[in-house]
Amino acid sequence: MSEQVKVIVFHNNAGAKEPCGGCGIPWRPRCGPELFTMDLQPICSQCAEKYASPELLAMYKAYWQIVGVYEEEHNPVIAGEA
Repeated sequence: MSEQVKVIVFHNNAGAKEPCGGCGIPWRPRCGPELFTMDLQPICSQCAEKYASPELLAMYKAYWQIVGVYEEEHNPVIAGEA
């Protein structure tokens, strides 16, 4: 993935296991506002730290901290999780 990745906030209504748009590691994004690449590939929290603007990342973290579920770690899908 290029260093010129543009990140947007998009409402994720699926919450399905899929590869991260940044690193390709399978993970399960939450339903609700999530960070995506411009071509609507969700990105994990580690890639969000790398690619999102500081302002967008702060807004994203603040939202999930208010609802009590932001995780600093990469959040890979646990092996065997359906």
